[in-house]
Parts: sequence; structure tokens; C-alpha cells
Amino acid sequence: MLGSSRLLSSLAPFAVIGALALTVPAAAQQQPAGEIPITAQLTVRISELEAQIRQLTGQIEDLSATVAQMRQRAERQSSDVEFRLSELEKAREAGAAPSAATPAQAQAPAVAPGAPPRDLGSVPAAQTA
Repeated sequence: MLGSSRLLSSLAPFAVIGALALTVPAAAQQQPAGEIPITAQLTVRISELEAQIRQLTGQIEDLSATVAQMRQRAERQSSDVEFRLSELEKAREAGAAPSAATPAQAQAPAVAPGAPPRDLGSVPAAQTA
């Protein structure tokens, strides 16, 4: 069904030109000497339209290929995101999710309240200047 509509749409310019050729009276087709006959003009125009149709068909094929590539890429990205989210959900359910503590809280040593002060180390004099 789709192929027949493409065929009909590609033949439409030829049908129009054929109809024009039939409607032009025979007397009008006879040109004075030195002028190009109408049939030659129509033949040239048909050739130009065929070339334009070929060019447009090529552009459509290129764009169709580009759309197909973009669709495949979007599907791959979507499946990747779904996989990553499912892995995060599995890790969260298993209790392996990272804690809500900030990095500074995770690295700070625990000091009991009321503990006596202690020496934390020293900085060499060369580094302080």
C-alpha cells in the first residue's frame, strides 16, 4: 500500500506534463523557425524534474538513516539508564548504599565529650612560611 502511494506520487509530475501536452493544440506546437518546440521544452523540463526527484530521494534516504541512528542511540541510552537505576535500587535494597554522612564527618576521628585535649601533631616551620 505504501509503495503504491510512493509510485503514484513519483509519477504525478509526468501525468501533469502529459496532460499539458495533450491540451496544447497542434497549431500551438508548431513553432516558427528558430524557436524550440514545446515538446522539446517539455522533455527538458521532465529531465529536470527527474533529476530533482532523484536528489530529493537521496536526501530523504540520508535523513531516514540519520533518524534511525539517532533512534538506536536513544534506545541504547535509555536501556543503559534503566540498567543503572535498577542496579542502584538493588544496592539500596541490599543495604550497600552509601551512608548519608558527609566526607568530612566520615574522616573525622571520634572524640568522646569531655576527653582531655591531645596532641594532633606539628607542622614543620618551613611549611608555615
